[in-house]
Amino acid sequence: MSDTQWTPPGPGPWAQDRAHLPVSVTPLIQEIYPAGFTKGFAETLAPWGVLLDTLRLEYVNGFPSYNR
Repeated sequence: MSDTQWTPPGPGPWAQDRAHLPVSVTPLIQEIYPAGFTKGFAETLAPWGVLLDTLRLEYVNGFPSYNR
């Protein structure tokens, strides 16, 4: 049995994304990916007037997690 703690990185509902990244990622990806993810998400949705402007991406134990 593993005693790894899976603590949410902030308040609200969080979901782990195993569909796109089924394994943990390197520290480099954890550092550079969130800024581009946030920017790309916001720029893609802005012209359409979507009420959701972005998702918050954080890593928990190397796995991507999104705040919905």
